[in-house]
This record gives sequence, structure tokens and C-alpha cells, in this order.
Amino acid sequence: MIADKAVEVLETTRLMFEISLDDSDCDEDSAEAREDNEETVEAINEAIKALERQPCTDAISREEALKEMQKYHDDCAKTSEYTRLGFETAMNVVRELPPVTPERPKGEWKHIGGNSFIDDYRCTNCNCKPPQKPYDSIKTWGWDFTDFCPNCGADMRGGKE
Repeated sequence: MIADKAVEVLETTRLMFEISLDDSDCDEDSAEAREDNEETVEAINEAIKALERQPCTDAISREEALKEMQKYHDDCAKTSEYTRLGFETAMNVVRELPPVTPERPKGEWKHIGGNSFIDDYRCTNCNCKPPQKPYDSIKTWGWDFTDFCPNCGADMRGGKE
């Protein structure tokens, strides 16, 4: 199921729970059920938010960025109060940025030719060759078409051309 379809299903489910919350025929015995439904609606909303976050192709570690900024902050704090405040403001902005979902690149092992001895394949994302299979007892070898490119990490499960 792709994310868009999952969001659609969650929104429909949320609507059913919201309708049950609006039901005016609820008696006191169903207060616990009502509370459970409210928690479920909240959980569904969080799941929808997570699914709607756009994947990105350029992600960095917030922790590592803040470590690097802290090094410069410590050096600059000795020279200027304004510079120190500027770095603190920038670090607070980095801390408040929303999280992202890194997107793995896609690729395929593409046949690009070869000779009578061996065919040649390359990753369509970074042009690296697939790893070679180790020699076995009957001295056969060839390409090991891995699920992920060992060079760029591209998802190669789309196949090979």
C-alpha cells in the first residue's frame, strides 16, 4: 500500500471515530469508550502527519550539525556577544526544524554491453558496477545483482535491464 492510499484509509477510519464521538445518544457507561475513541482519533492524526511528511533526498543529522555549530559558537563567543547570540539563534532554529524522512534513490542494474567473455552492467543511479560473485568449486563467476547498490545505496529491486 502506498502512502497516499494509507492516508485515505486512515482519514476514513478517523471520520468513523469522529462520528461516534459526536453521537448524542452516549450514556455515562460509554465515557470510557468515548475516551478511547478520542485517543484513537489523536493517534490517527499523528499517523497521517507522519505519512504526509515529504521524503527528501538531502538529509543531514541534526545532532552532527549542532555539534559543528557548537564548535564555532565556543570560538566566536570569546570575541563578540553579537556573534554568540547569532550562533545561539541559528542553533535554536536548527533544533526547531521539522524532522524529514530520507528517500532512498532508485536504480536498476542496466546492461551496457560487454564482450564474449562477460556482459557489463552498471547502476543507473551512480554508474558503478555490481559486485562480482566469488569463484565457486566449478570456477563459474558473474555479477552479484544485489538489492542495493554498494556504492550509492540505491534500491535496485526494480530489476535489471
